Amino acid sequence: MLAAVTQAQTLAAHIEFWPVAPVGVLVVSHEVALIDQICHHVIDIAVVNF
Repeated sequence: MLAAVTQAQTLAAHIEFWPVAPVGVLVVSHEVALIDQICHHVIDIAVVNF
């Protein structure tokens, strides 16, 4: 639950700052971090289910 809330807050912050964020390393690193979090979350679920 906490992880889901954290992801939601991260996504909300991403949307909020998107119009003013420079297209560059900051945005790319944020996207990679968000994707990494989601992938780890999916892997954790898979490990628990199997």
